[in-house]
Amino acid sequence: MKQQADPQYRMEWRLHTVMSSRNIRTATELHRRLEPYDIDITSHQLTRIVAKMPARLNTKVLQALLNILDCEASDLLCRVPTPARKKREGIPKDVLGPPVAFGESDGSAGAGDIDDPSPPAKSSSSARNKSGASGNISPLRKGKK
Repeated sequence: MKQQADPQYRMEWRLHTVMSSRNIRTATELHRRLEPYDIDITSHQLTRIVAKMPARLNTKVLQALLNILDCEASDLLCRVPTPARKKREGIPKDVLGPPVAFGESDGSAGAGDIDDPSPPAKSSSSARNKSGASGNISPLRKGKK
């Protein structure tokens, strides 16, 4: 039977924070420092590891990171409390007013209302296609394809 993760805690990956405290500003600089350890990792892979907690991490890479950064594994991966979620309280109905079904009008017709009979405003630039016709699309004629 699988155990569920404790919802009161989450894992936090702090590689970038530890790098910054050691004056290592980029993944490229970290990659350069990994060279003597004969670690087979691309700059792209290392950038992803710095940015986001990896699902898996080779122990040889982890040991090299710990040596370079002069830290412990617990400095890179921490178990931190999850902030308590506040219960969502509903908005009082008197603030929202009564529900209105789609298409109904409350009697105050304004610009852009569904029931507004005025034509839509024209854009400042008149769109024309290659034939000189307006940008409106005409319906297909029956019988012609």
